[in-house]
Amino acid sequence: MKISFILFILLSISVLSVAQWEERKNGLPNSFSGSIDAVDENKAFIVWGKLIYRTTNAGMFWDSLDAVSEGSIIEDISSPSLNQVWVCTSQNDSIPASIFRSTDSGLTWDLQYSDASKTNFFNYIEMFDDLNGIAMGDALSATDPALFLKTTDGGENWISMNDQLIGMVSGQIWARLDFTDINTGYFYNSNYIPGIPQKIYKTTDGGANWNQLQWNGYITVLKFFNENIGIGVSNNTSSYLTNNAGVSWSYLGCAEGWGSDIEFLKNDASKVWMCKGDKLYGSLDTGKTWNEYPMGENFHGQDIVFVDNNHGWLISSSSGITEQYSTVYYTNNGGSIIPNSIKGNEENLLREFSLNQNYPNPFNPITNIEFQIAERGVISLKVFDVLGKEVATLVNEEKPAGNYEIEFEASSLSSGIYFYELRTEKYSSVKKMILLR
Repeated sequence: MKISFILFILLSISVLSVAQWEERKNGLPNSFSGSIDAVDENKAFIVWGKLIYRTTNAGMFWDSLDAVSEGSIIEDISSPSLNQVWVCTSQNDSIPASIFRSTDSGLTWDLQYSDASKTNFFNYIEMFDDLNGIAMGDALSATDPALFLKTTDGGENWISMNDQLIGMVSGQIWARLDFTDINTGYFYNSNYIPGIPQKIYKTTDGGANWNQLQWNGYITVLKFFNENIGIGVSNNTSSYLTNNAGVSWSYLGCAEGWGSDIEFLKNDASKVWMCKGDKLYGSLDTGKTWNEYPMGENFHGQDIVFVDNNHGWLISSSSGITEQYSTVYYTNNGGSIIPNSIKGNEENLLREFSLNQNYPNPFNPITNIEFQIAERGVISLKVFDVLGKEVATLVNEEKPAGNYEIEFEASSLSSGIYFYELRTEKYSSVKKMILLR
């Protein structure tokens, strides 16, 4: 194995905004959409129509799981711990809207709730832990209440809480509804009856009682950091911020486009990501200003989730002229603004982390992999097959900041697709390569 090391002494300070989102879609179809939820930095689930996908290795490979019930259309998913997973569905032909739970990480499913007399479309489910959760279904008709269910025993019993909000539905599945805990929730309504104003409603008792908030705008997505701080985004250049639990809202403004999701970093309300139209935006001041992060011409963000301040997931699905291109992005540094380089000596030199495409590619049997690390630390560079099995370790040791080139010799491997991953404490990236024998 040949390793070459290049260090550069920088004489000035240069700071760049770099959004570090890596595509990780191996095992997923070319076209999908839907919802994503993550348990930790390695384990996540995607639901789309009748399909469920799971990764246990940070998206390096996605497994296709069996359907929860033949014909059920899944609308939302919540996984609060390693093995516990809940999904809610909409009616499909004679199959009613339902709630299912898995206790083995999605391998098998048990029906927990189904009542065709209450709703035909579940939009939202959120489990705050293995016991406590909320689910919401559309009103069955213009004279029925929207369905809000609450559980405190892991779904063994789902209790109907609401007899208000008559004829109300969620106009964008889960995007206009958010509970910060089992008691406090916000809901922006659509209606069966034309002409009824769309407003934001708030509950502090798990959906038993709702109060209408002062609100005159239109929003496509509503998300709260906690019971006090929340952002609503419209389909034009409007966005709104509340710092007092919805009592008042400040106009912020934002870029044009249909808002599809907002996600606060877990422990920092100032840092927010927003999918709007075909753009991704980030804010460092709770939405007062937004910076666009280029994601490519096929980008159209659908759903974002963070498990902590560093590790997050993002679904993108866009319709082209002849086909739809869908993918999943992953970040292990909050997708954040990082210093690209600062003045310093060789040992403290900071630069951008990066992993380049191998060359040649396809190859037989030797190829070169170049990468750059921004600071001294333990790094690993490993090769995996399409099933996620490790087949080679190229680097696994502490190294100083700098540029590196690795020669990978694959004479012992069979032809096929392989993936190589660079991982440090603050960064990871995966790329695909093809061995042709």
